[in-house]
Amino acid sequence: MIDNKKLLLKSAAHWRKDILEPLKAGRKIALDLNSFLVWANDGVYEAEVYCYGDSCPLCEVYDIFGDCYILWRDKKIEICPIKKHTSTGCGVGDNPWYNFFKEPTIENAQAMVDLLEKLADEY
Repeated sequence: MIDNKKLLLKSAAHWRKDILEPLKAGRKIALDLNSFLVWANDGVYEAEVYCYGDSCPLCEVYDIFGDCYILWRDKKIEICPIKKHTSTGCGVGDNPWYNFFKEPTIENAQAMVDLLEKLADEY
């Protein structure tokens, strides 16, 4: 079985350290020409913001094929806790990750951390 509480807490720590804290320190995020969020400094793109599936501990487990669930050999399905909570997953709809992608603010990053911690408390 997957330890969702541990994955959610690791994901919250990642968002806090790698996204929220730099934003609070004044770093800026922009959307590059390929529609990726990047750290920007006076219009110069420095590096990708690690807010996508390959950098999130939760997504490393659940987002293997972009579908946010795991089908075990015994046909048991385990769905990502965020997808369970939002019913749509991260990429669409009104949820913290999508809101952050549309508007990468401190408030939206904090909302993502808050959701991950709230969901961890439920496990």
